[in-house]
Amino acid sequence: MLEGKKKSWLKVLAPVALMLLILMGLEWYVKANDVPSWLFVPPHTWFQALSENWETIWPSFLITLGEILAGYCVAVPVGMLVAIALTQFPTVGKAFSPYIIAIISTPLVILVPLLTIWMGLGVQVKIAAVTLQSFSIVNMNCTNGFNNIDPLKTELMKTVGATRWQRLKYVVLPSSLPNIFNGMRMSAISACTAALATEFYSSTSGLGASILYASSYLKNDMMFACIIMVCLTGVILYLIPSLIEKLVIRWKL
Repeated sequence: MLEGKKKSWLKVLAPVALMLLILMGLEWYVKANDVPSWLFVPPHTWFQALSENWETIWPSFLITLGEILAGYCVAVPVGMLVAIALTQFPTVGKAFSPYIIAIISTPLVILVPLLTIWMGLGVQVKIAAVTLQSFSIVNMNCTNGFNNIDPLKTELMKTVGATRWQRLKYVVLPSSLPNIFNGMRMSAISACTAALATEFYSSTSGLGASILYASSYLKNDMMFACIIMVCLTGVILYLIPSLIEKLVIRWKL
């Protein structure tokens, strides 16, 4: 029990300690080499700017977070359902797989201008970009998991007369949980990337727009303050599926 707790604390403290060392190293390098402020600013100014501009950064953060969560919450169930349809119904899979592959392989940098033309500059274009980007990751991971089930398990279920739904419920989904949660983790990061990329291109609000504004006026401290919020958002959204996975898989076992 104690060994497990020590390992858990080490997993938390090790990244934090490494980050502190990196920040201290950057602080020393900038001051020792007299790096100009337009090029780079010491890390302590990032947190100072975050504190001083909190009333501006916080609303931008909420806008971006709302876009991420809206697109993510649509993409995860849709990505799973489409993966189920593609893998459990061969005819559907053969018909729609080329179109799914086309969506997955299209870069976001191409999709954003098209979505902007079709949907305008409102929040809907950002949610759509997040949904498409996250859908791709979830769908790929779920499809991979559903296609790599132990055939002995499915054959055994067939021999006892299990229906397609029963095989899905008792074999396919439980066996694919690691893939499903991995897709949820990776798509959370993709959701952050998609929201920011869209805000860079077609928005005057959100953290992406704030970063673009700060970089345009060489306000590096403000820019890094916004980047801190972006990084924290990505880390938290990545960790939430991991925590749920531990609870679910432990319960399953």
